[in-house]
Amino acid sequence: MRASTTSLGMQATMLFLFGVLTQTGTSNAAPAIAVGHPSPHFEVTTMSGRRISAAIKGDAKPMYLKFWATWCAACIAEMPHFVDAHERFGANIEFVAINVAINDSPERIERARSEYNLEMPIVFDQSGELWSKFDIFGTPTHVVIDASGEITYIGHAAGEALDQALESAYSGTPTADKAPDFSIETLDGEVFSLSKELAGAGTVSIFFFSPWCESYVKDSYPDMARECVEARQNIAELHEMLGDRVRFVGIGSRYSARAESTQFYRDKHDIKFPLAFDATDQVFRAYKVRHFPTIIIVGRNGVIRHRVEGSNIGLAAFDST
Repeated sequence: MRASTTSLGMQATMLFLFGVLTQTGTSNAAPAIAVGHPSPHFEVTTMSGRRISAAIKGDAKPMYLKFWATWCAACIAEMPHFVDAHERFGANIEFVAINVAINDSPERIERARSEYNLEMPIVFDQSGELWSKFDIFGTPTHVVIDASGEITYIGHAAGEALDQALESAYSGTPTADKAPDFSIETLDGEVFSLSKELAGAGTVSIFFFSPWCESYVKDSYPDMARECVEARQNIAELHEMLGDRVRFVGIGSRYSARAESTQFYRDKHDIKFPLAFDATDQVFRAYKVRHFPTIIIVGRNGVIRHRVEGSNIGLAAFDST
């Protein structure tokens, strides 16, 4: 005798509730997997035909598995977070949306993919293999696996703990572009430390410039002069908009310049954020800056999120940090 749709829905609900109770400590059953344990090995085929294997080797990408269903209200509510996380971390972390195939179908999944702009790989776990291997009792469930194959996060909520696990996995990958730490004295005599500023503000924008760029090459290299003017204007506008949550610092090059030139530049253009003169060229060399102007945005995990050479920088560059 076939189970009715109502009874199947009730079973799914009960499985979700049982999973929440089990993973919040009201059951004495030991989970099959846990944070700090190695990930179960698996190989799956996505709905587009791509084969994906578990991150069980040190040179593999970290993975973020989201177990979900199209009818799961909490899963759908978290979709904006899932999409945003993929935009931020997808270049260095393998995202996989795993539909648990309970009362679901490829047609419903395709509609959800289109409606919520899901660009990450999607797996239809029709056999229940992944569901079983990861001891999943309810949706949504999030699993983060680092590059060594160790599970670093398991949970139901898309909150701060998940974000921290993703940032840690992202910054730990060899391809992540870590920002060199530095300390430099500003024109006001304060010490600007990148690591300390990241701990406070969470995001830092570094504006590399030359004080003579706008005027000296105005005739000999007008495109360069124009870029320098526009970059200064753009970064000033962004500082006015975002200065309460993003730390800005400008670093002037010593190339054909002196500290007095940087001071004159600040006063002439009424720069509101701190400026420093790189007398030893240490910061310019650390960031391999060979273009005036260059803007580098460093995220809270110390990874370079954006590097712009020229004036083409806007609000979107900060919105994704």
